[in-house]
Amino acid sequence: MSTGIKKAIKAMGSGAALARALGIDRASVCGWAEIPAKRIIQIERLTGVPREELRPDLYLAPRPPSLMKKRQAA
Repeated sequence: MSTGIKKAIKAMGSGAALARALGIDRASVCGWAEIPAKRIIQIERLTGVPREELRPDLYLAPRPPSLMKKRQAA
């Protein structure tokens, strides 16, 4: 089970609570090796866990403004 799934479950209180909020079986949530891409935005809205934490392989973390300014100046 990925760190992203664990954070989402913790934010909802349990895997069963997350499954109920998503309208799916608890077994589906417990069986995820990683959160399906089609569920990321929905889970982000339900839990407040950023998509970059839920699936870092799909979403890059936002860059700090200081790094963006340095890159533009180069």
